[in-house]
Amino acid sequence: MASTLLGSGPKWVPDDVVRMCPLCTASFNVFKRKHHCRLCGSVICDGCSSQKLRLLYMGYDGPVRVCDVCYQQNEEIDQNDDLEEEEISDEEESYQRWVVILQYANHIVRSQLEANAKEGIPERIRGDVWLMVSGAHQLKIKNPGVYEIVCKKFSSQPDKVETQTQTQTQTPPPFDELIKLDISRTFPQVKMFEELDGEGQRKLFRVLKAYSIYNPNVGYKQGMSFLAAVLLTIVPEEDAFWIFVILLKTSVVNTILLNEIDGAEPQTATIVENFVSICRTQYPKLLDFMSAKGGSLEVFANRWFTTLFAYDLPLPIVLKIWDVYFASGFSLSILYKAALYILKVSQTVIFTLDSLYDIIKYFNSLNTPPQTTTRPNTPGGLVSPNSLEPIFIPTTNISTQLNGWVLFRNPDKFVHEFMEIPATWSVS
Repeated sequence: MASTLLGSGPKWVPDDVVRMCPLCTASFNVFKRKHHCRLCGSVICDGCSSQKLRLLYMGYDGPVRVCDVCYQQNEEIDQNDDLEEEEISDEEESYQRWVVILQYANHIVRSQLEANAKEGIPERIRGDVWLMVSGAHQLKIKNPGVYEIVCKKFSSQPDKVETQTQTQTQTPPPFDELIKLDISRTFPQVKMFEELDGEGQRKLFRVLKAYSIYNPNVGYKQGMSFLAAVLLTIVPEEDAFWIFVILLKTSVVNTILLNEIDGAEPQTATIVENFVSICRTQYPKLLDFMSAKGGSLEVFANRWFTTLFAYDLPLPIVLKIWDVYFASGFSLSILYKAALYILKVSQTVIFTLDSLYDIIKYFNSLNTPPQTTTRPNTPGGLVSPNSLEPIFIPTTNISTQLNGWVLFRNPDKFVHEFMEIPATWSVS
């Protein structure tokens, strides 16, 4: 037989020059037939080439025979190929399922949407799901061209705007500098926002500035930049704006922001106090321990709920939380469960800490890999209960023991386990 070249594989050893199998040393005959190993090209007997591998990179569509030596050396690759094919299949199945769900979204109860979101929303359809289940799609249709009109107002007349409720022009609130300041420290480790005054930061500014004009009663508050930034990593700019409008209108964020508006009834305390009350029942020793160190859970909880965990957790986990939060119709219970899970996983570490300073470092490390010395997406430090203004703390290396990131690396595990927490409370 002539020498043959298989794609990018080896040349076959001519079988007419080989008299015995190099592996078992048996002579070739009618019972010991010759075969070529598709991986190394050697001539071996059929008994020593009974195993098969998928060698997709060599151009083979299906499993092909290889010698026992090559099989043993490459069996792990074959298993990885199995896993990859299975994952691709699961991803496609999940995608097709969500395509159907979107077609009948208005007829599916929230509990079913929630259950499907728990199992995961494929990245390529996540934006469509968020837009639809949040109600932002309908709001966008009802307001054609509004986002573009609002953006033109401040791009053509940066110093004066005209609101829907006022016929005369007025000097706008000084939000621009505050927005720009916050944008510069929002997710700088995310490629989309890493370039100063790059396209990502400009999109983020437009969404936030447009909202401050669209809803002048709220304007702009610190923490909003993290919410809008998460949206921009998933959906186009205009879609991000309308989801942002819905998010601040119907979710717990609205309640918290209203607390900062003059004349509004304080409601944030109720949300946080309810959560602390739940924690007092489920984790009394943990709260007592933090209190003994001079710490207050309210501070951390306020930050978690204000930014929907975008300020504190790794972005892949934030997306998973938002998947079920959106699917649930912005249920406060979802946020309570996620926050309780953080405490459940963290309590073993917290009990080993010596001071409030260590507790602060731990919670500030939840989205920071151990080798990083400071949190990359924040100005640093703790925040006060009523704002996101940082209380700066000295920058030191975060030890492995104090690093919370290692506990929150698996988004699928996080969402599955926090969703299993029973809701033993009632929320309005």
